[in-house]
Amino acid sequence: MRRTLFAAAVVVWAAAGVIAQDKKDVKAPNLYPLAKGTKWEYEVNANGQKLEASQEVTDVAEAKEKGKAAIATLSTTVGPQKLTEEMSADDKGVYRHSMQGQKLATPVTALKYPVKEGDKWDAKIALAGQEADATFETKKAEKVKVAAGEYTATPVEMNIKAMGQEIKATNWYADGVGIIKQEMALPGGITVTMELKKFTAGK
Repeated sequence: MRRTLFAAAVVVWAAAGVIAQDKKDVKAPNLYPLAKGTKWEYEVNANGQKLEASQEVTDVAEAKEKGKAAIATLSTTVGPQKLTEEMSADDKGVYRHSMQGQKLATPVTALKYPVKEGDKWDAKIALAGQEADATFETKKAEKVKVAAGEYTATPVEMNIKAMGQEIKATNWYADGVGIIKQEMALPGGITVTMELKKFTAGK
């Protein structure tokens, strides 16, 4: 059970956010909005089993230290399971500070900026005494159609290894919206697809 919960936590972490680096005279993309009240509603298909999922930014707390980014709290519901995580972003990337209500040993970089095709990076995650290694690669933007509509989205492929198990996933990020689609291959031959059906912008 502990292995399953940790794998689930890693999958949620894999769906990490993106807010691209600002550039002079260029509108910076916002591939994972972190304004309070932002909400995503998804349709999930796990080996033929259909579930509803949602994620919402419930709070944004200003950093206590000068020069540090604000911390956003996100509440994620997948079927009967509820998870809480914390994220922040600056001009160099997006960082995950906690998952499942537990602080990570050190903040994990979810994505580096600027976002560009072919970019690769590694990350380590330590949670509840367990560790995982992750690799990421940004692919070429493409048109993606989901229940909420058609978007130009940037795919980010992930490969995560934890406790001898491997998880492969791809997230598609759309400017101003966030994750519109996710495909995952989990241990045991389990495949999961998640598609956006409704997006509500925060304020």
